[in-house]
Amino acid sequence: MKNELILAGVTTIEEANTFLKEFITKFNKQFAIPIDYNNSVFVDAPNNDKINLFLSITSTRQTDNGSSISYNNKKYMAYNNKKLKVFNWHRVRWTGKKQLLLNKKGCFFICKPIIIN
Repeated sequence: MKNELILAGVTTIEEANTFLKEFITKFNKQFAIPIDYNNSVFVDAPNNDKINLFLSITSTRQTDNGSSISYNNKKYMAYNNKKLKVFNWHRVRWTGKKQLLLNKKGCFFICKPIIIN
């Protein structure tokens, strides 16, 4: 806005007020979108899983030779439908808040800690 005022040679508040009346009309003709009163702009709220995913902390990890991932000094393995999922040296995105998830190219796997005796 400052540049437009300078280009128009506006130096006083009165000139600025006059300029703005014309500027707003031109600006609205160029950029305004007509209102569609028949369509709602509101969308359905995402489910709790998506909300938790949006609010989660994400960090990148690389699997080791045994397909496990280290996080907070613990080792985890990824599972899909209760089956162990093996990754061979892939970079994976670790997403989690209460539940730790492994994100591999948009597919999510539940991570369970490895119990070492």
